[in-house]
Amino acid sequence: MEVTRGRGREAIIGHTRGRRIVVGCVVLGLTQMAGFCGPSDPGPCGIDRFNCDDGDANAFVQRDQCAPIAETLSIEIGGGYDTLKPFDTASEPPFERGGQGGQHLTTAYRVGGADLVQSERLRVSLRMLQQDTGCDGDAPDASSGDTGHGCEVAVGQRVMVRGGPTFPLKPDGEGFITEAGIIVILDYWGPVRLPFRLVATVEDQCGRTAESEVVFVGAF
Repeated sequence: MEVTRGRGREAIIGHTRGRRIVVGCVVLGLTQMAGFCGPSDPGPCGIDRFNCDDGDANAFVQRDQCAPIAETLSIEIGGGYDTLKPFDTASEPPFERGGQGGQHLTTAYRVGGADLVQSERLRVSLRMLQQDTGCDGDAPDASSGDTGHGCEVAVGQRVMVRGGPTFPLKPDGEGFITEAGIIVILDYWGPVRLPFRLVATVEDQCGRTAESEVVFVGAF
């Protein structure tokens, strides 16, 4: 009989706890909309490698003088959450939509030739540019590779300071620094109009800069 009572009591307790959990979920849903009780959209910053933390801009200070550096500073831009992957530039940009209807682009970059002894920090800028069809002049011919650089608007941008104790730079065996899963939030809600141009710039504290770009020509 004791065993039977124990099971019955456990069932009652479990049922009571279940009711409390359900009520708790309803309260959380109404007060916080946080989605703790089930799947939710983390938002673009929730999937960004650095949670959209771009670092301390004031920590990037140019050196008065640096010794000559043999290697050339370089940067490569691509996509990917875990590693750098080339974009398919013949297609539309792989924009992703969030739960609120906004769009973002997942990027990755690889920096080469960094001298972390003389420049422990790097400043990396990512800009997504789009041909502005409302400006003066003819729209570029995407099929010819004309990107119309003089007639563009920025639809997304990030400027990040990396290095130092907060965001340490970790070169691989070949000296390259790769960061993937970098989210660029886009101030753009409409359909994809081409061409788009993704530009990556890196600058070190010795005053060296490098730039690379990817042009999405796709098809109208």
